[in-house]
Order: sequence, then C-alpha cells, then structure tokens
Amino acid sequence: MNLFDLTGRTVLVTGASSGIGRETAVTLSRLGARLVLSGRDAERLAHTMTLLEGSGHVAEPFDLDQVEQIPAWLKDVTGRAGPLHG
Repeated sequence: MNLFDLTGRTVLVTGASSGIGRETAVTLSRLGARLVLSGRDAERLAHTMTLLEGSGHVAEPFDLDQVEQIPAWLKDVTGRAGPLHG
C-alpha cells in the first residue's frame, strides 16, 4: 500500500511551465495523479506535458495575475476536467 498513491485524483498545478511547478507536476504524475497544468507559457507547458507519466493530463495556459478572471477560468477548467482534488 502506497500512502502517497494519487490514482483517480485530479490535481491542478500552477506554475507548471518551469522550476518547482514543473517538478511538482512530474512527481504527482509518478504518484498516479491526473494533472491540470497551468502557466503563462503554452510552449513550456507543452514541454512539461512530455515529461509526465500516465495519461489524461491537460494543459490550461492562464496568467494568474488576471485575478478577476480566475473564478470563470476555474469553472471552465473543472467543467471540462472534472472536480479537482488538490
């Protein structure tokens, strides 16, 4: 039994286009999570997608500086990807 098994869970990772966000996404994919990746740079998000294990991951480019648009963006994302578990 793996206490860190995330199979069947969908997790949003912000800043997934580089650095800590990218490494977090890779680690979560290895633990079985289905990921929704967010970041400002679509090309770098696409690169992160190539590093992930498993399937069903999606990249959703978005600039979180657009604070007033976050609720509508999240509603759209969860409408397509399903509920988020983390």
